[in-house]
Formats: sequence, structure tokens, C-alpha cells
Amino acid sequence: MPFFFGKQAVNTYQIVRRNLLGLDKELQKSFVTSKSGVYRQLADLLVTQGRLPEARDVLDMLKEQEYNDFVRGENATTSRPTSLSSQERKSDAEFQKLKNEITANGERWSELQHKPSRTAAEENEFKDLSGKITQANQKIDVFFNQLYQQYAPTANSQGANHQVAISREVSGSLQTLVSDLGSGTVALYTLVVDNRYRVIVITPTVMVDRDTAITSDELRRKVFALTEKLRDPTSNPLPEAQALYKVLVAPVENDLKGAHAQTLVWSLDDVLRYVPVAALHNGQEYLIERYRNVIITPASLPFLDKRPDMISVQALA
Repeated sequence: MPFFFGKQAVNTYQIVRRNLLGLDKELQKSFVTSKSGVYRQLADLLVTQGRLPEARDVLDMLKEQEYNDFVRGENATTSRPTSLSSQERKSDAEFQKLKNEITANGERWSELQHKPSRTAAEENEFKDLSGKITQANQKIDVFFNQLYQQYAPTANSQGANHQVAISREVSGSLQTLVSDLGSGTVALYTLVVDNRYRVIVITPTVMVDRDTAITSDELRRKVFALTEKLRDPTSNPLPEAQALYKVLVAPVENDLKGAHAQTLVWSLDDVLRYVPVAALHNGQEYLIERYRNVIITPASLPFLDKRPDMISVQALA
């Protein structure tokens, strides 16, 4: 729900910014500065839900203004709207239709209401418009209730139990895979839950569960902070890379040493799919300097032991 209306607000500000083009630069900058909190609040909400590309898109709108100030020019993308999902586009179309319906009837209704006296025809029109506005407001109420249902968090105990069942099934498959690949290969099956990061360390002989106490919101913020730093070649990403290393890898360091790990096979959950694990840093070296890192998905499991047929492949990388 907050995402839908947050995007509505940001898109409205983007329209205003487009209308300000050509006016005094300080006026444009002042408007963006005054509304930057809304952009950042929406981005933060999106981060807490693991919707990093959308959060980055919202923040990029602010950075575009900074870029324009730097080059002293006008960028046509400054006033672009934020992207909507297919469900949000559908909701937006319905919301606009309801707003237009109320607006169209409301102006005439207000005009008739403030008349000192109305003719019989105007009185009938006033009653008819009152009924239409009442119906439109009822539709708005229904629409809002549907929004709460569509955009409410879906996590529940049944969903958690289903996730546990999937984890067990995939872990078994990963242990078979690790056994086939031989010594030196360790699989790490990750799971993001509300107040904890969990990782199952899988070797040919054992499976052990490790965890770190951290909320999913905080974990998502750490991932977003690292990916943002990595996008900026002038920044130093080591603090963020080390902070995330402590959460994701530090709990299993002793297990990896004991297994003489050389290759880590990662199955990444939720927001962790955006993490470039090779860039994690333990304070002395990057993870890529210690291990080969392979990212897999549950769908790829049945095919990981098959060699690709490269004889007839023509490719450009």
C-alpha cells in the first residue's frame, strides 16, 4: 500500500519538475531539495521489501538533478516517472478513473450547492450528482480495501512452513551434487527470515545450520548500501563489503576451513540475489581471493552435473 501511493507522490513531483524546466536553476534545485525526503522514504520502503532495482530507480531521480547541476544543462530524463509494476499500473488506471469520476461530478455539484436557490431541474440534477458522488466514494472505499489486500505482506506461518519444506528438499539435492563434484566443494543454502539470516553448510558428509541475528530489513539495507557503493567508481566499498561479510560468511568460516573448501556453491535467497558474493571482504582479502564462487538456482540443480555441448555454439561475449 505505501509503495503504490509513494510512487504516486513521486510521479506527481516528477511532473512538477518537468514544468519547472526553463525556470531559475536555484528554484528547480530548491524544489527537489524540499521533496528529497519523500524520494528517500519511498526508496527506503522499497529496500526493506528487497525491491532494490525500484529503490535505485527512485534515488537515481535525485542524482539526475545533481548531474544536471554538474554539467549545467538540462537532461530530458530528469522528469521521467518512476516505474510501476503490472499490478501497480492496473491499480493506477483504476484509481485515476475513480478520481476523474468524482472530480467531473464534484465541480458541478459544488456549483449547485452554493447557489442561493435552485430550479426544479437543478434540484433534480443536484440530487442525481449527490447519488453519483456517493457511489463513487463507495467505490473508492472498496478500491482502498482491495489495495490493502493486494499490497499487504504475504508472510504467514503456512508460507514459512512451505519455505522450510522447500529448503529441506533443495538441501538434499545440493548434498548429492556436492558429493558428485568431489572434495573441496561446499554448498551454502541461504535463507532470509524476519529476524535472522540462516545458512545451511552442505558437504558430501554433513549438513549444519548456522545463523546471524539480523532483521530482514537491516539485511536488505546492508545489501543496498554495498550495491550502491559498487556502482560509484569514486567510492570505497570496503566498509560495506566487510559489514556484509560478517553477516553472510563469518558464521561459516570454521566450517569452510574444516571442509578444506575451494569452491563455494551459493544458493541465494531473497535480497541476497543482488549480492556480488565475490566482492565480500574479511578485512584482509576479498572472498574471490580465497574461493571460487558459483551462483545457482533451485531450477538449475538437475543440470549442474551435465557438460554443455560447445561444439556447435557460436557466441560473442
